[in-house]
Amino acid sequence: MQDFFKALKTTDLKTIKETIYSKQAVGSLMHKTLLTFRHNLQAVLNGATLMAVLKASIVRSSKSKEQLLAILILLIS
Repeated sequence: MQDFFKALKTTDLKTIKETIYSKQAVGSLMHKTLLTFRHNLQAVLNGATLMAVLKASIVRSSKSKEQLLAILILLIS
């Protein structure tokens, strides 16, 4: 599962998808989580992409992180 978090951090969509569909032995709670991620795969990939865009925006923006986060929350709610 370390691969999943590393892939999220680097926005490696291929690895995210491969990890979600991997046959690696995990506990029952993680198994349920992965099933949910599989069912909502496009939303997971969109979220990872959105996080990358937001991180890039924070680096280039003069606005504070809190302001950008508030904008993001307004957009998705």
